[in-house]
Amino acid sequence: MDGPLVVKIGGILLHSNNAIQRLFKELNIYSTSTNTNIILVNGSRMYSNFIFSKSDLYARNNDFCLFKQLNTKNLLYSIIPNIVNVRLLAWSKKYNIAGYSMFLPDFFSYLRNLSNEYSVIKKFLNQNKKEVLKYIKIISFFLSQCFIPFICSSGLDLEGNFFNINSDVVAMILTIIFNGRLIILTDVHAVLNGKGQRIPTIFCEEVYSLCNAGIVTDGMIIKLQSAMIVSKYLKKSVEIASWHNPHDLLNLFEGRSIGTRIIE
Repeated sequence: MDGPLVVKIGGILLHSNNAIQRLFKELNIYSTSTNTNIILVNGSRMYSNFIFSKSDLYARNNDFCLFKQLNTKNLLYSIIPNIVNVRLLAWSKKYNIAGYSMFLPDFFSYLRNLSNEYSVIKKFLNQNKKEVLKYIKIISFFLSQCFIPFICSSGLDLEGNFFNINSDVVAMILTIIFNGRLIILTDVHAVLNGKGQRIPTIFCEEVYSLCNAGIVTDGMIIKLQSAMIVSKYLKKSVEIASWHNPHDLLNLFEGRSIGTRIIE
């Protein structure tokens, strides 16, 4: 049986009701016509920054929150991803999509201190096999009931402390453990070269050279690294593409490359 389609969303899409409506409309058409399971991962960092920019709450590097150090800033950074999930859940109902909002399980918290490299991620998964299998059973139950898990990038560790993981990394882990297919939706139409032009295909062996040369920068680095790890691990291609064109979304879900395809 084929694994689920894992779709990571974020950026300006989370500010646009029209974009969210288009997304769920196309997801509904795709899931109904193909019987494919779907997992949705939200990347709400930009949404969090938008909220904080409207107040006096902006802060950086709040990826972990001890209750004894609890304050408004790190609490909001921890719970906003789940708030975004609830908003997505409300929109999904308009398109008869049965969704279920979920925090991350505690073992994801260990990713906070790990580098995003193939060997490191492989070791992480091997060391947490028992926890991974439990998590697979939980998510598989919802998939078997035709629910789409809406998974945010926050969770609670074993001591009950909030943590937040980069959503591209979350989508990467989910794709690997479910042997799925990953699509990372972004605000730009593809990975771009030094002249601002789309790079149609990137081989895994090219990723670090593109990053080291400064061609790939900022948030696209971790997207590209995560895509590379999935491609190497599963021997499958990963697509990094834009959500802007509503006519492209269904083609993208069906496997057409409209952005940048990362291959092993």
